[in-house]
Amino acid sequence: MNRQAGRDALKRLEELWRQKAAGRLMPQRTDFEFRDLMPWMGRIRIIKVSPQPPRLEVTLEGTEIVNAAGIDLTGKYLDVVYGSDRLKFLLDGYGRVLAGEGPVYETLHPNGSIVNFGEINRVLLPCGIDQTIQHIIYCEYAYDVLHWGATVFANIDDLRL
Repeated sequence: MNRQAGRDALKRLEELWRQKAAGRLMPQRTDFEFRDLMPWMGRIRIIKVSPQPPRLEVTLEGTEIVNAAGIDLTGKYLDVVYGSDRLKFLLDGYGRVLAGEGPVYETLHPNGSIVNFGEINRVLLPCGIDQTIQHIIYCEYAYDVLHWGATVFANIDDLRL
């Protein structure tokens, strides 16, 4: 898939998110049925947010994300896994969502800490009740992956598994 088609797919997911919100600040995760997410299946990560302090637990990791990253984070806490100084930037988008910025789009490029790809486009969509974020739906499209299944982390020891 080319970059524009990937960006368009992310926008369509945001449109679905807005439809499910139905005038509310954000939809609940349970507003989405499995079939709703089929066009993005494999590229979806669902994160459960636990409050005070916020914890980010991966409850679903799509196969395309695993293939691009070379690691399955299901059952892991992102705030721990990405807790090293070299990887904390990967949490920035989540922090923006938790701060109430709503849908957050990001583009990642190789930077010495993450490698093995040309570009990753991603969107993070909050889900919850009123102003309480309970889940984040994450979707990514990776481009120019050099070695599918190889890790994107320059130093695997940066991960705190």
